[in-house]
Amino acid sequence: MLSEEEKTEIAKPPARNFAAYEWFTKGKMYFYEKFQSDKAIECYQNALEIDNNYYPARMRLKKILSVNSGKER
Repeated sequence: MLSEEEKTEIAKPPARNFAAYEWFTKGKMYFYEKFQSDKAIECYQNALEIDNNYYPARMRLKKILSVNSGKER
């Protein structure tokens, strides 16, 4: 079942800037397929440098950072 946040993300159109969308999809691949959160963070940050208002990248970055802040380093 999808959370309200995920439903909102799905309803939004892709980024206006294709390069930002490309970084966003790379971030998802690193996080969900390769389990490399550091690389995913880098990709989401790159997407936001291109399009600071790209909500899906901002939401995913926030989610990863909050999960990582709970881990012992």
